[in-house]
Amino acid sequence: MYLLAIDMGNTTLGIGVINQGQVIHVDHIPTAREENLSFFISQLEQILAPYLQESPFCGGILSSVVPELNDTVLTAMEQVIQQDAHLVTLADILQVLPIQIEEPSSVGKDRLMDCIGAMAQIPTPLIVIDMGTATTVNMVNKKGEFVGGMIIPGVKTAVTALSAKASQLPEIALEAPKHLLGQNTVECMQSGAIYGHACMIEGIYNRLQQEAEGTLHVIATGGYGELIVPQCLTPIPYDPHLQLKGLASIYQRLNVRDNECR
Repeated sequence: MYLLAIDMGNTTLGIGVINQGQVIHVDHIPTAREENLSFFISQLEQILAPYLQESPFCGGILSSVVPELNDTVLTAMEQVIQQDAHLVTLADILQVLPIQIEEPSSVGKDRLMDCIGAMAQIPTPLIVIDMGTATTVNMVNKKGEFVGGMIIPGVKTAVTALSAKASQLPEIALEAPKHLLGQNTVECMQSGAIYGHACMIEGIYNRLQQEAEGTLHVIATGGYGELIVPQCLTPIPYDPHLQLKGLASIYQRLNVRDNECR
């Protein structure tokens, strides 16, 4: 049986089909705040059609940072898969990942899903580096507790801001340049963005390693991770589906529907 896992962010919904803990399909649709229930039902029906024909879904699970769409998306999930869908709460997360910071409710659920997904794959202590609109660094200590992190302008966000603020610097395509030292303005900006971000990640990892109890493990995720990680001198594994895997892990740990999705 399949599990439908959805991570709803401010820009897109990451839609995953999970089978026995493995992400077998991922798709994305816009977080269209202006759309109604029928839009989300139609989108899910198109994406899930092949899987609905093969096997029933055991349930659904949703993580969201867009509360105004929660009820709409939950209803769409339930109507399409004909099963209950569960909205992840902070209380759910705390059963899996204790949070040892001043304001646990202030941490984005996407960051916590990253950590839970990572804990299913690598030992603690660990850090997850998620490279999207922002680059976040999130740390879990040896006891399996979330102990804080960093929020940094993402590589694309930084380059866009630079172009907007400096009239002589153009908008550029984000790709690794041919030379470490750029031979023209575009290459210089690309090198600064790509290699600069790679060096920043390595530097943060090395500093956190000094504070960690034992070997600090690391994993990267996020849309820009695929571009940045290969430029790092330190080997860093990359998994684009950590958040969805975190959702699947929570679903199983909470015994939703008696773990029929195992």
